[in-house]
Amino acid sequence: NHRYNLLLLTYLICSALFSTVLFISSFFPITYHSNVAANFDNIPTEINGVNLNSTTHYKPSADKVVFMVIDALRWDFVNETYRRSMPYTTKAIRRNSACLMQAKANAPTVTMPRIKAMMTGMVSDFIDVVLNLGTNTVSSDSLLNQARLAGHKIIFYGDDTWIKLFPKIFHRYEGTTSFFVSDFTEVDQNVTRNINKELEKREDWSIMILHYL
Repeated sequence: NHRYNLLLLTYLICSALFSTVLFISSFFPITYHSNVAANFDNIPTEINGVNLNSTTHYKPSADKVVFMVIDALRWDFVNETYRRSMPYTTKAIRRNSACLMQAKANAPTVTMPRIKAMMTGMVSDFIDVVLNLGTNTVSSDSLLNQARLAGHKIIFYGDDTWIKLFPKIFHRYEGTTSFFVSDFTEVDQNVTRNINKELEKREDWSIMILHYL
């Protein structure tokens, strides 16, 4: 009887340990990413049976690009249902000067994992929710890194998570912390007050990123 109880206890302990390890490895998977930047040699010659001419690359149709992020903006706030909320944008959509696309993001949807997903294409993990409190520098290749390697000068205004993720990317920047969740205006005002001087007085940038809350 004593031996049976000992075997049962051993079995339960091993099962608990195995289940814990299985849960942690599945819920918080360890991912590995290369630190090597992509180049023209990495361009595929075909995608899904469609042949590509890797020697011909797209040329930019504009000298400057403004990439604006509005945190937690629901897509239906921009459609006809709520057209009074963003009249300029909805008018541009009606004139076919802009298009509206609904994207579905997997959890977690906190700021840091979403920025990493947009800029690197990496799928976010739930461990990123914890890391969001202590943001680490992105060491893998990203759209911003490729733009910098191509000679673009990038400026940024808004949530300072971007600056923590990409500390050596921006030619000029001003960040504001977003952890004061009851403050809905400070970050946005700091973003907006820089727009006019960048658009009207400064010509030393080609990409401007704005992150509104």
